[in-house]
Amino acid sequence: MSGLDVKTRWDNSHCVIALKGEARLETISAFDTIGIQVAERGVRNVILDMSGLAFMDSASMGSLLRFHNNLEVAGGKLVLFGLQRMIARLIDRLGLEQLVIVADEDAALAELA
Repeated sequence: MSGLDVKTRWDNSHCVIALKGEARLETISAFDTIGIQVAERGVRNVILDMSGLAFMDSASMGSLLRFHNNLEVAGGKLVLFGLQRMIARLIDRLGLEQLVIVADEDAALAELA
């Protein structure tokens, strides 16, 4: 089983979180921890780079949705890019049109502007 590597770049108005590996029930606590840090720092806009994410299970999808909802309640936004085909299909099948998905980081920054 592969792990989940989470890297974060902080900016004044947003942060970029890059996920690499596999997001599973057993590994998603690293992502949840970043969500707590984002809230503690008062950052409301987040870009999620999923280009290195090979797999995402339903528990991880639930964590992603909670993160999205928390940002939205705080007046912020979550923007995703770099989704692998399997993950994009999962999001589509689940009908999660509330998630903002763009092509790349430049498009994500434009979405937050």
